Amino acid sequence: FSFLFFNLMLLGRIKYKVVPEDLLLILFLLTSALSVLLNLNIYQLNLNHLLAECVVIFFYYFVIKLGFSNSKYFQSRNIFYGGILLGTLVVSLCGFADFFLLRSGINIADILPIPQANISYHVGAWFPRARSFLPEPTDYALCLNALFPIIIFNEIENGRTKKIFFLSLLYFFVLMTTVSASGIASLLFALFIALIHGFLKNEVKLYSLLKYIVCCGLCFMIIFYVFQNELMEVSSTIISKLTLSEENRSWMARRGAYERGIEKLLMAPSMLAGKGTGFFSGLGEGSTHSWWLTILVEKGLAGVSIMTFLIWFIYLRIGRIGSKVKYGLLISLVSMVIHYTTQTGFYFPFFWFLIVCTQYEDHMQLAKTPRHNLP
Repeated sequence: FSFLFFNLMLLGRIKYKVVPEDLLLILFLLTSALSVLLNLNIYQLNLNHLLAECVVIFFYYFVIKLGFSNSKYFQSRNIFYGGILLGTLVVSLCGFADFFLLRSGINIADILPIPQANISYHVGAWFPRARSFLPEPTDYALCLNALFPIIIFNEIENGRTKKIFFLSLLYFFVLMTTVSASGIASLLFALFIALIHGFLKNEVKLYSLLKYIVCCGLCFMIIFYVFQNELMEVSSTIISKLTLSEENRSWMARRGAYERGIEKLLMAPSMLAGKGTGFFSGLGEGSTHSWWLTILVEKGLAGVSIMTFLIWFIYLRIGRIGSKVKYGLLISLVSMVIHYTTQTGFYFPFFWFLIVCTQYEDHMQLAKTPRHNLP
């Protein structure tokens, strides 16, 4: 923001290209504000929630997009993806540090003023749940699924086999340390969607796929053999969540939140406008544990429709990208869309930064295309 401000003062202008995603996000904020106005005298709304949405979208999307558009430094793909790689490695190293400290019985949140949504389980056990510097392990898993696919497929595009292997192993290890069923399930589903997309576009060859599966299978078998006891503990926890076991406290808490959210939805005076942004935080009864359900209850069908169109436009933009990076962007998008059914972390930058990444990659592809080949 400071860079843009001084750029405007010195040059008197900044470049900006309006795209459908921009208009949809502005429309989404207007819908949020309208839902507040319609319900201001009916419910006790937390207006800080509306302020948070405006600040998050402004700084994590519009400011980042403007910064990249007006800086010659980021016009190099190597610098752009190198920055994402550096950030991913920093997050991963913080996660490893958190993991080994928890194994030693040291909870960093007891020392530093780091907010925690929930008390960490398994602290001091062999396989504690790492959070890096984020409030919860599931937030950390969301971060990993947002960043790692992009940098891995950028290395695939550049043909750097050693870095692909190293980053894939690192991705597997750090994701497992989160013990996040949401993170792992959303990634597997995203991989399946990307695979179907590749087959339909004739961009995924069966031989290459089988070779990759065999290599990953062998690596997994070696890792499982070395860390058999530890991974069995992780697997049992994840399976109990995925099978919706009533013995799992995490699933029971989420189910209660979903039922409460649906109950509030059915009581809404208007299914179109919802009960108003900040309704759940104004109640003080906890969240819905689902961003999509929160949007549906608070902003009604109007808010959900806008967000659906936004995701659709992002998907269309990814589909027309010519490089292999598009599969990383697709996996990141699908995994986050699914993951947000189990958490409400719109205030993290990952989803908004992904929108900027898709526009950046699309712009770079168009810049490399000869003018006579442009549609």
